[in-house]
Amino acid sequence: PLLPSIFDVLILNSSTNSPPQDSSSLKFTAMKFFATAIALVAAAVVKACEGQPDQPTMTSISSNPDFNITSITFNRYPFCIGESICATINGTLSAPITAPTHGLIIGFINGGSPFYLQPFDLCSIVSCPVAQNTTTLEFCFPTLTATDIPTDFSFNHTIMSGNGNGNELFSQIGLVNFTSCSS
Repeated sequence: PLLPSIFDVLILNSSTNSPPQDSSSLKFTAMKFFATAIALVAAAVVKACEGQPDQPTMTSISSNPDFNITSITFNRYPFCIGESICATINGTLSAPITAPTHGLIIGFINGGSPFYLQPFDLCSIVSCPVAQNTTTLEFCFPTLTATDIPTDFSFNHTIMSGNGNGNELFSQIGLVNFTSCSS
């Protein structure tokens, strides 16, 4: 071969048909090899992480909700199949949250039919009534009972709830992923 392999260079030219190199050339070649290896590992890590956001982006689909949500932060993402989804929700509450609340978590693939529906009562998760001046709620949604949730696949996830006063409390949609996790 015209060029010696990196192994020939790193083994200090043990092969008899490799051209001789001085020690500074060997050090420089070894440094280039290790710098390239580190760069390749760093690129692989970035590539593995780039498709998976730290948090899904949730968007309101409510026109006049009692709880105008400004941010949702989940304690663990991607979501884990068989585990509760815990969240911190910030926003402006224009009316107290009162019982009975009627909530629903829905998963859709490509805008098609829902593949899971999970009802919940927000007042069974947080202590109701919740005062109107409340700006942050922290709670865990019930564990999804669906067993056929696709893993490592993005789909639309809708979370909505009605307030005990008959108004819409909130309705949010986002593109999310589930995965199999070990606690």
